[in-house]
Amino acid sequence: MSKFITPEVLQQLFPEYDDYDDLAKHISRVREDQHRALNRWQNFLPQLLQIRQLLGQCTKQAETLVRCHSDYTDGLRQYACLTDIDFWHAEHGHGVLHKHEAQYFYTLSRFLTDLHHYSLAKRTHQLLACRYEHASELWSLVTTILDRLEPPSYYYELDSGRHEDISAQRRETFQIISTQ
Repeated sequence: MSKFITPEVLQQLFPEYDDYDDLAKHISRVREDQHRALNRWQNFLPQLLQIRQLLGQCTKQAETLVRCHSDYTDGLRQYACLTDIDFWHAEHGHGVLHKHEAQYFYTLSRFLTDLHHYSLAKRTHQLLACRYEHASELWSLVTTILDRLEPPSYYYELDSGRHEDISAQRRETFQIISTQ
């Protein structure tokens, strides 16, 4: 983990952990014999971070697509509201997507289907259909480490009237914590 997270980042974003071993212990699982086992996803941190970054970029580009190529000038939130999409039915399987992201991509898939872009809709839906081995370990890694390195954006959250970007507020909170 020390190859991936610099000591400065560890100190700034993870102040409650004394060192890399303490952080690794927190995301590890306890086996039946009560010994700790390393998180099986830990070696994939760089790739998982890249996936989180790409999901953020994909969301921003999808909003641009919706706004520029439809009558929904306020984006996918407006589409979901006006077409009564039941986005809360989106499966949230504790993979790399947060619940609000799963809802967003579920709705995006429906939007693309309505526009007869079946291939894109299918690929978007495949993000939701992915299943992972050791999903609880993956989710622990996402919520403990990746959310601090690449906070999820709540700006495009569908079930919220908020338009501010909560992830920016969280980054500021982490900076405040690190200066204390």
